[in-house]
Amino acid sequence: MILYPQTDISLLRGNPQGCWDWWGYTGRDYAQKSGPQMRAILNEVHALGG
Repeated sequence: MILYPQTDISLLRGNPQGCWDWWGYTGRDYAQKSGPQMRAILNEVHALGG
């Protein structure tokens, strides 16, 4: 099973291309386990039974 995460395209949040956050537009913890995108992926894995 492959999980393909997606992001929102948002000009207001500085993400016009809908890219994965690699420069910190979601906050200072973007590259850590506590970052919002990392937490979302972990929650999706748990929802799939992992």
